[in-house]
Amino acid sequence: MRSYTRSFILTAVVIPAILLLCPSMQAATINLTGNYSWNYQGIIVGPYLASLDGGPDLSVFCLDLHLETYVNTTYTGNLTTPSTPAEDEVAFLASYSLYLGAPSSIPEMVNNVEGPVSLAIWQLMGTMGDTKPDPAALPYIQLAQSAYSQGRIPESFLDRVSVWTPQTPGSSQRFITAVRDDSMIEGAAPEPGTALFLGTGVLLLVLGSIRPIRRRVPSGNSDAGINPGPR
Repeated sequence: MRSYTRSFILTAVVIPAILLLCPSMQAATINLTGNYSWNYQGIIVGPYLASLDGGPDLSVFCLDLHLETYVNTTYTGNLTTPSTPAEDEVAFLASYSLYLGAPSSIPEMVNNVEGPVSLAIWQLMGTMGDTKPDPAALPYIQLAQSAYSQGRIPESFLDRVSVWTPQTPGSSQRFITAVRDDSMIEGAAPEPGTALFLGTGVLLLVLGSIRPIRRRVPSGNSDAGINPGPR
């Protein structure tokens, strides 16, 4: 067989295989549509409100701790679905936060759910930098890793989750949409008798979920930037 024929055959086989292994990618813009002033241990935490391609507001978590993204500013990038174990686990935690009542400005929710979940996401993604791990994030990390290892994060759920990456990697934060899936969470979360491992604060929030939860009302300077790193 001639060498150029072998090269052609290898190219014809390898390129489609690579494309099949890569998640589908599409160009998209993101715009953070609110102003954020609440924080957890001096860090601005999610979920945030954002619009993809000018669509309705969605709840999103950022994947990078020490990068800046400004509100009411349009960024160009690409959308994919989760494609790594860490991204699958982060998608699970984002969904779990909605299940527990996020987004909310109630201090107990910020301190027991939104703050620790945000820190857990950054730790799973390996973007903590010099920031020390938060002990309150550990139970969430363990829950997400357990759900992944036991195959309790279904593809049907992940197909509905979007990961936004800037056109120039590292130029701004990456974001993941928070998609609520109660059936997945209820199949993976601990039974009520063992829910204490997530902390008494979270358990009380779940037990008190019949109380109305106030959604966040963005406020502050419209030019403020989202920088989840310590100020």
